[in-house]
Amino acid sequence: MDPFSMTPPPPLSHSPAVSTPSSEFTVDSFFSPSIPFNSLGAHEPIVATSPRATWPRISNTAPKDDVYRVMQAVAIDVVQVIMTHYAHQGGLANRSLVLGTADQAVKFLTDDPCLQQEYYRDVVYELDKLIMQQPRSWTPIQAPTPETTTVVTNDNEMPPSSAPPSAPPPPPPPPPPSAEASTTRATSSVKAAKKSVCDHCGIPLSRGDAVKRHWRESCTFNPESKKNKKRLQQRVLYVGNQQH
Repeated sequence: MDPFSMTPPPPLSHSPAVSTPSSEFTVDSFFSPSIPFNSLGAHEPIVATSPRATWPRISNTAPKDDVYRVMQAVAIDVVQVIMTHYAHQGGLANRSLVLGTADQAVKFLTDDPCLQQEYYRDVVYELDKLIMQQPRSWTPIQAPTPETTTVVTNDNEMPPSSAPPSAPPPPPPPPPPSAEASTTRATSSVKAAKKSVCDHCGIPLSRGDAVKRHWRESCTFNPESKKNKKRLQQRVLYVGNQQH
């Protein structure tokens, strides 16, 4: 089956609560906050030279631009760690693994439980963008084919016949559609054509002309949408209240 012809899964942000997928995964497995992160500058693939990520801990007074860059860095490191060390567990197609790794990673950024939840959502948002740029990453793990499945039978049972089954008779041709049925199908096709789905977040929309409005106002993949701007304002207000 061609993975590019398959419908991708919903965004990670639509997933249930996070759970650590494997007992061999621990907080200190591949992440360490001991080395400063390049003065919050451009991210470099640290995993290429060291198996440990290197982002700083974030204080409540950190500028929002610095926090955003760290969220991007954490997401990139999470993807690299999973693809490098956890490919045998399904890699990026294992949603529990991705979410569990992100949950462990954000605990290095702050000790504040409220900020940990906020940063977790931001990291998941960045992970959605990174993973959807790699269509093959969400291809499901292939199940065994019927040819490789072993069937256990009792000794008293007769083996199945090796003769191929006879083909069923062809069904009779359907009657020609009436004019009323043709009109109904045409009306349904017109109604279906007006519906659409957001190419970014996968939310179904009632009309095709609602896509632009959804992208402008509420799509979580658009940093400039009204919903995301409101979320950012609430975060800034929360950080400001924490300083007083």
